[in-house]
Amino acid sequence: MKKILAFLLAALMVMGLFAGCTNGGDETSATPPASSTPNDEKNDDNQDDEIPPYERNAVVLPLTTDAVGFKLWIANATAFDGFGDYYDNFFFQNMELRTGVKMDFISPSTGTENETFQLMITSQDYPDFLQGVFTYYVGGMDKAIEDEVIIRLNELAEQYMPNYNYHRTRLPEIERLSLTDTGNLWGVQHIVDRPQGAFIGLGIRQDWLDDAGLATPGTMDELENVLSVFKDNYTLDSTGPLWLPMTGFSYGSSLNGSFNVVGTMVNQGFMNKDGVATYAPLEQGYKDYLMMLADWYQKGLVYRDFTSDAPVLPNTELVTNDKIGVYDYVYTFSSMYAISAADPAYHLVALTTPRVSADQSYSDIHVRQQQFYIRSGNSMGMTTNIPDDKLEIACRYWDYPFSDDGIILGNYGVEGETFEYDENNQPQYNEFALAMGNISYTQVKYAIHNGPTYCIWSRELAVLDADQQACESIWGVAGSEWIMPEVTLTDAEGREFTSIISDINTLVSENAPRFILGQKSFDEYDAFVAQINSMNVARAVELQQNALDRFNARG
Repeated sequence: MKKILAFLLAALMVMGLFAGCTNGGDETSATPPASSTPNDEKNDDNQDDEIPPYERNAVVLPLTTDAVGFKLWIANATAFDGFGDYYDNFFFQNMELRTGVKMDFISPSTGTENETFQLMITSQDYPDFLQGVFTYYVGGMDKAIEDEVIIRLNELAEQYMPNYNYHRTRLPEIERLSLTDTGNLWGVQHIVDRPQGAFIGLGIRQDWLDDAGLATPGTMDELENVLSVFKDNYTLDSTGPLWLPMTGFSYGSSLNGSFNVVGTMVNQGFMNKDGVATYAPLEQGYKDYLMMLADWYQKGLVYRDFTSDAPVLPNTELVTNDKIGVYDYVYTFSSMYAISAADPAYHLVALTTPRVSADQSYSDIHVRQQQFYIRSGNSMGMTTNIPDDKLEIACRYWDYPFSDDGIILGNYGVEGETFEYDENNQPQYNEFALAMGNISYTQVKYAIHNGPTYCIWSRELAVLDADQQACESIWGVAGSEWIMPEVTLTDAEGREFTSIISDINTLVSENAPRFILGQKSFDEYDAFVAQINSMNVARAVELQQNALDRFNARG
């Protein structure tokens, strides 16, 4: 289990680079609107009347003429030609030019983030800002405030951060996500203009479908037929055309989602089933999904060595050498696959998770990968090590990226240098910025890709091809309302929950693939469920329910 978790964390860091953003989710409209600047926003709550635009955007620059500097702890899993660390980031360089505030960076090496963070907290030698504190601090943000590691920002934001506070409170949903269960504003949040749809989902070889004269499969029976044709005619060495993550359940819930269940890698197996916390492995759909895959595996339709591959995305060699034909992918990856594919006809397109049966409606599917308005893992806490006489400048520094000018800087850079306005007065990256060769590299180098700013995540769509742009709407046909939000357990609850669920999820993650492989008979399934129940899973569900109730009561 520890090996699987290590693989997952490493893979998610890579996905965070290439996806629009990663971290939780929410359901969106099928067709993404054009990127817009804050002046184009409409607000049903009429908050523009309550907080006049001139108050929000009246930022006096520079913020200081004195030598003021801060230190930011930020994980840095990104390094490529032209970008070694955040000193090479165009946004922070221009923030210093505009505000007069210098930012220094502390970035742990990849794979050591959690260990480095815990040692830093233990020593109490931490910098002014901690990006990722939500992910790494044990016990939650209320405890981090109680332990005097980070500062409660409610009053400071009201006084010194009008732009941030405007965007944080413009919708009740955003405000709820920004607070702890006790109402603490714990940091500067990564807020998006609208929730991104799924950035990872199921893909299928369209060139193989076309060559075989097959229609896009819409049900599991139709997918089974397609997989049979792929196996007999297209996949190299008959390895099995359907790739599965090593646990059998995908991070994007792209196949198991039709059965309305998640794997243990998604919110540790817990779902928000219409306000009721449930543990997915106890659901009938969990067994039904495993039984279908076991049948397909016996028929040679599943990649035979799936348990030895990876937990999130397939090995690129399998993709580009025609060994698999249906698999999960991040929507910005497909062009890279095509470039390196052995077959010049390679054409990957998104596939909506097939329905279990023809009479199942997509309105009956409630599970897929999703995003929220706030990405807590990308957000940042201000620490108690900031001197009192620097607090106002610290707040105003991070307020500026939420002003209209700051939003343009954080998303596109500087007009004439990294972007131009198009005929619709919308900013678009120019050739200079796009010369990085990958849109995510462009955003990491010249903008803030994932950070405590206001993010127009769809800024990247304009430079993607039609197949990539269509992914959000194709994957978004399935619902996502049963995905558990980022609930918070208290320190005591968290320790109790972890002591229970760790052993249970180890049991589940080890045995689910065995059912698929035929190493365990489904005659043993009732005993498997009984063993889960005997391990006090009911208490773990109760703790999740308590946290979900508190989350829903926020604000």
